[in-house]
Amino acid sequence: MNTRMNRKSTLIILVGLMVSLLTVVPVFAANTSDDPLPHFDDGRINNSDASPVVVYGDGESLEIWAPMYSFTDENGNAVLHSDIVLTVTAEEIAAVPAEPEENTLIAATDDMSVAVYRLTTGEYQMIASTYNGETYVLVFPELYPDAGYDSWFVK
Repeated sequence: MNTRMNRKSTLIILVGLMVSLLTVVPVFAANTSDDPLPHFDDGRINNSDASPVVVYGDGESLEIWAPMYSFTDENGNAVLHSDIVLTVTAEEIAAVPAEPEENTLIAATDDMSVAVYRLTTGEYQMIASTYNGETYVLVFPELYPDAGYDSWFVK
């Protein structure tokens, strides 16, 4: 009987814990542009993503940065070095209609690992290859942060 009560008590505790986790986990897992506060406040467009690239816009042009390598400094701190992988100028953006008849490439790296398109909807789309073979897709309406965006990975 004592073993039976312990199993019942354990089961009740586990069910209660699972219910508690289900109400808490979505708050921590939320990673959408609908979040009221950005996770990063350094001016990036994709300010709530832990993404393979970071996209900065100034209203007219774009800079896309990617981590290149990391090292440990003399104090034992991990340091991530990033570099610009693609700059999209205001002239390149202006050369494509605001709502082209078909999704149109604006600019890309030589190997097409990072590319920026203007979509028929008038939105911008940036795609970037990842180290594990996935593709990171970012769609955003404006060339500046806090204008909202959608992002996802494609396998």
